[in-house]
Amino acid sequence: MRAHKRREQTVLGGVAVLALAGILVKITGLVYKIPLTYLLGDEGMGYFNAAYTVYTWLYMLSTAGFPVAVSILIGEARGRADMTYQRGVLKTTAAFMLAIGTVGTLLMLLFADPLSQAVGNGAAAPAIRAVAPTLFFICIASLFRGYFQGYQNMVPTALSQVIESVGKVAFGLLFARWSLRAGNGLSLVASHAILGVSLGTFFGAVYLAVRYAIGNGRGEFVVEGAFPHPQKTPSVTRRLVGIALPVTLSASVMSLTTLIDLGMIISRLQDVGYTAGEATALYGNYTTLVVPLFHLPSTLITPLATGMIPALSKARAMQRGEDTRLLLNNAFRVASGIGVPCAFGMAFLAKPILALLYPAPSVESAYQLLSTISSAVFFLCVLTVTNATLQALGLEKYTLVSMGIGAVAKTVSGYLLLGNPNFGMLGAPIGTVVCYALAVLISISVLAVKTGYTVPFGILVGKPLVSSLLGIGISTLLYHEFFWQLGRFGGILLTVFLAVVLYAFMAYATGLFTREDLWYLTEKVRKPKKRRAHGGA
Repeated sequence: MRAHKRREQTVLGGVAVLALAGILVKITGLVYKIPLTYLLGDEGMGYFNAAYTVYTWLYMLSTAGFPVAVSILIGEARGRADMTYQRGVLKTTAAFMLAIGTVGTLLMLLFADPLSQAVGNGAAAPAIRAVAPTLFFICIASLFRGYFQGYQNMVPTALSQVIESVGKVAFGLLFARWSLRAGNGLSLVASHAILGVSLGTFFGAVYLAVRYAIGNGRGEFVVEGAFPHPQKTPSVTRRLVGIALPVTLSASVMSLTTLIDLGMIISRLQDVGYTAGEATALYGNYTTLVVPLFHLPSTLITPLATGMIPALSKARAMQRGEDTRLLLNNAFRVASGIGVPCAFGMAFLAKPILALLYPAPSVESAYQLLSTISSAVFFLCVLTVTNATLQALGLEKYTLVSMGIGAVAKTVSGYLLLGNPNFGMLGAPIGTVVCYALAVLISISVLAVKTGYTVPFGILVGKPLVSSLLGIGISTLLYHEFFWQLGRFGGILLTVFLAVVLYAFMAYATGLFTREDLWYLTEKVRKPKKRRAHGGA
């Protein structure tokens, strides 16, 4: 067959593309959530977030593992130059995705009322129906994302995420304003607002399908020198399911705990004296103001994990252990280098950061929750890289173990603390900290035992901790002493800018980030060059 050579993206290039898209998505998400919070209030956002939480769990259960599995299998097939196997992966995954998307959407449409009752928020049923089609469209999108990521081509995934986000904002706000002007109740307005999510996902899936059709027609994703290795479909199926199932279960476990939180938070708060409306408002406040900021740093880490998986799978197939070890050292360096300062910043500056974005009454309810959950930011960043590594190295079943144990710890601690008047709503973020701290400890231990790779302590904790204490500590002190006088916007923006500059200087001074790291991350995995690694292996 005639082969064409596609220019491979570098590891860092793919990470940068996805990170930029992630930042744009988060920005548009804030553009969406902030005016929506003003329109619906905390109670209306409680209905919106309840429906979105139900959808997220079903989405994780349906699709979380397949893009990872597809990218791993295609990365391995590229290492063997096996084009026939790639086609088998695509056909098998397409059959799974169409079936799962159809069944999942029908379940949400037909059982919206029982689902809303199960999470203790019966008024969220209209919003659950409105977001149901999203599940079908995201299944289609997941197939193509996994394929492109297997080639380390992150541009289609990034652009589809931006298209989804822009569609969500444009249609969601438009429908919400129309519904309010029509005099509808908050639960119905929330359902109209969440229609934007369905439409945005539809346009994102259409883009990916067209992008694949155009690129495949040009032979854009065929590697030069490829030769056929016929594979039976059952072997593809077993391999696909073998990877996707534990990844899906581990991801859905955490999503399930979020779903459990929905019902548990509202019911346990009522046990200590809150009304149903007050409990729903507190849940809406927490999930609208705190949770998105908590997940914001992972916007930069998830692209790193996504880019690592096919790169590590390919290196593994080509038996390049030194390249794998160097890539892991750099990945953990980035994860901790982002996670530690973000955790410090949220802990010390929770109130002024929230005040930049949201109305004062909501900020008063949320800033202590954000400060409490801040330490979990570091654990989540490290866990994202660790679990991606386990998946790429064929140890995906252990991610289910760590996530499952963490989820149980989160649920138990949250239940006990939420029902304690001395903690109340603080029980939710404390449970999250316990969850991710325990999960990352287990995953790192498994990685060390199964592969012999140990994360260098200086990379993981020492250098980012020193850099954060000096950089963020100094800027926070200046804010409380002087910068606050510049007003809500001027003071906090100057503080954040100074914190970033000081942290970057300290990170370079301590050797947390070096020119060698940047050079290595931009090297192509298919042409490694041995270099000295920082830290243990």
